[in-house]
Parts: sequence; structure tokens; C-alpha cells
Amino acid sequence: MMKGTSDSSKSVLLLNPPGRKMYLRDNYSSPESKASYYWQPIDLLVQSGFLKNDFNVEVLDAIVEKKTNNDVLQLLAAKPYYSVLSLTGSASWPEDFELFEQIKQQHPQIILALTGNLPLFRYNEIFATHSFLDVVLLDYTTNDYQNYLLGKTELLQKIVYRTPDNKITVVDKKLPREFSFSVPQHKKFNHRLYRLPFAVRQPATVAIGSAGCPHKCDFCVASEINYRFRNTDNLIEELKAITAMGFKEVGFTEFMFEVNRHRALEICNRIIAEKIDITWSCNCRVDTLDEELLTRMKQAGCHTIQFGIESGDQAVLDMHSKRYKVTTARETIALCNKVGIRTFGNFILGLPGDTENNMRNVGKYARSLGCTNAVFSTLVPDFGTSLRDKVVQEGKMEDKLTTFSSTDKVFEKPLNGVTPDKLLAIRRKVMIDFYLHPKFIYDNFIKVKSFYELKAKVAFGLKMLTRI
Repeated sequence: MMKGTSDSSKSVLLLNPPGRKMYLRDNYSSPESKASYYWQPIDLLVQSGFLKNDFNVEVLDAIVEKKTNNDVLQLLAAKPYYSVLSLTGSASWPEDFELFEQIKQQHPQIILALTGNLPLFRYNEIFATHSFLDVVLLDYTTNDYQNYLLGKTELLQKIVYRTPDNKITVVDKKLPREFSFSVPQHKKFNHRLYRLPFAVRQPATVAIGSAGCPHKCDFCVASEINYRFRNTDNLIEELKAITAMGFKEVGFTEFMFEVNRHRALEICNRIIAEKIDITWSCNCRVDTLDEELLTRMKQAGCHTIQFGIESGDQAVLDMHSKRYKVTTARETIALCNKVGIRTFGNFILGLPGDTENNMRNVGKYARSLGCTNAVFSTLVPDFGTSLRDKVVQEGKMEDKLTTFSSTDKVFEKPLNGVTPDKLLAIRRKVMIDFYLHPKFIYDNFIKVKSFYELKAKVAFGLKMLTRI
């Protein structure tokens, strides 16, 4: 660990490791890209803002740049990097850890730090079994990594690190509700190689206005991360900087945009008043929006909202602590359609309590709600979630380090009594009901807002056809 003041000659590499598949490892999730989209890793973007005044920051996104482990090792051999901060996740960790071990074997002086869902929730195990690991970030919206590299251990808040005598130190303090960071180094991420799932303009990048979520859906990682919000002035500063860099579109990748209605209105009003020319998409809940807020979001550039709808059965929603009424989803999506904001619904097949009949009708249900687009995933009990804890306690699965993607078609063991083969057949029917209906084709290919979006939709459609 560095002792003393900053040294901008020292280089830090922000790494998204190579992968056999298009792993999305940021923001404590670990899915695979299924439809030709891929966005800038928000963990690394945020950390680039913290680090830029003290270190020479370099970025390698080996997924979009199609680099191999050998490419990464050659890069590290070409110059003396002080530290590497890398993403990893439940879908890719055996591949990632093979590379990490090679890095430390060839460059034992490099400080190797990790961020992602696996390090966050299972750091005890991975520290105990992988001696090459030096640091785990427990919250990527803090400046702990920067302070650790500067030797300012007294300032650490949410971090785990190995001491020189091989002891593991866990610092897990309560964080302030508000956070901020310097404008990230967006230009160091090759924006030409990224394709955001909802973007209508290019070039596009991502940003966050909050971290975590105050709601307690039992299957969701976000519910295990304390909600904190970003200083509004700090967020607006970044949006202005993004447009000055030439970006026209931003995807807000935080778990929820509108936790605080007043704050959401303030952000929209600032974008409008300060004439920030940006179009954007975000994630929201169906029970926290109203027509006034949606109208302001639309006026401020919002064109698409992603909702976690999950199921059309009230008993299933209640069982998994969604805490909203089925009728609310219909009302809110109707409001979105009224003001001209497109809706993307997330639905889960295989939740405990869900019936075969309910699942078979999810595609029709999504269409009846008026969703412009949707995705239908099978349940994956993710690391850190209360649902996983529950099914482990019930003896329905072992709590061990396994490899899985949050977009796996079938998890290792179904949790609602439906066999894996039948669940796959249901999912295929649901996708046919939704994606091959004339309404979906009209909404997604006829009503596009730009030629760029049309090309992206065609690529998405062709990809989805191969998965039905």
C-alpha cells in the first residue's frame, strides 16, 4: 500500500476481464448480454472519477474490445502498474480468477482489487481460498480504493483488505446518505463499442444518481444494499460534462430513479432549466410515479422506463415483498403511454408460489398491460438475497460458491415445483406470445425514433429469434 501523498505517475488499471460470453459484471449483478447490448461498467466509471486526481488511470474493457487473458498479461508486462481494480461476478468468476492468479504470479507487486456481486457477498470465502486477492470494495460509490492506495487507512469506510502479515481486515461502517464524486473519465471508455439497450441516440454513456434500494423484494440484490443518493449539483455537473464531451444519450443504471419524488422532480427541473440536451432511460417502480412526475421526466428527455413487474399474480407479489398492487402496474404503464414514455417490463418465471397456469399467461399479461418491450427471465436465487437465504435454510439448495448468470434459462433446481424442461417450454411460449405479436412489432420497429434505434432494434430482434 502506498504511503504518503498522491503520485499521478503511478498507473492504475480499471479492468473488465475477458470472457467466453458477454458478461455484464457491474452494479452487483452478473447477467449475460442476450441481445447484442453492452454498456460501460458503472463501477469502473465511478472509480475513474475518484482516482483521476491522484493516479494515471487507464481502462481496459476486454469484453467489448475482444481481448484475451494473454492480451491483458502483455499489457501489464509493458509498464509497471501500481494496482488493478477488476470486475468479477457469479457468472464468470472461475474464468476471472484464473486470470487474477496469473497476474499475481507474474506481477506480485501489483495490488489486486475486486468489485462485483461475488466479492461483495462472499468475500470471506474468496479471501480464504485465493491468496492473490488484496482488496475488495464493499461499495463502489466511496473513495475507499483511492484512500487505500494513498495509505489513508483511517479514512476507510466500506472495504476489505489483506495486510502484509496476511490478516484480513474488514471495514464496514455506516455511510452518509449523500455521496458525490468527480466527473468520471467517460472518454477513456471506447463509446463506439457500447450499445445501450434503450438508446435512441449516439454516442451514449451511463451514469448514476443513487445507490442501493430501500425496498425489500426478496429475490433482488438491490434490497441488500443501503439506499443512498447522489448530490444533485454533482449529478447535474456530470450531465453537463457528458454533453460537453459530445454524448447525446445517458442510461441511468441505478436500481431506482425516483425513490424520492421531490428529488426526482428537482433533477428533471434542473435538466430543463439548464437546457441540458440529453435523452435518457432509467429504472423505476410502478407504485412511485404519477402523471406530473412522468410529464416532467418526459420533458427532461426520458423516453424509456424499465419496471420490475415480475408477476401478474397478487399472491406471488405479496409472497416476495413487492409491496404494490397488480392494478397499480396497469395504471402506471397507462400513464407512461399517455405522456409518451415507453415501458420495458421485467418478469420472472419460477418464483416460489407461482403456478404453471400463471406463468403460461405472462406474455399475454405483459402485452395487455401495454408494455412496449419486456424480458422474461427464470428465477435465479442470487448471492446476498433473502430468498437465497430462505431456500438454503429450507434445504432446497446448498449455499456454496457456484457459477451462474442472473439470466440463466434454468437454475440448478426449480423452486416452485415445475420441472426444468417444462419451465423452458413455458418460457418459450411466453416469448412467442409477446415477441411475435403484431403489437410488439409495431411498437418496436414501426414507431422507432431514429435510424440508429432501428438498426439496434433489428439486431435485437434477430438475436431474440434465435432464442425462442
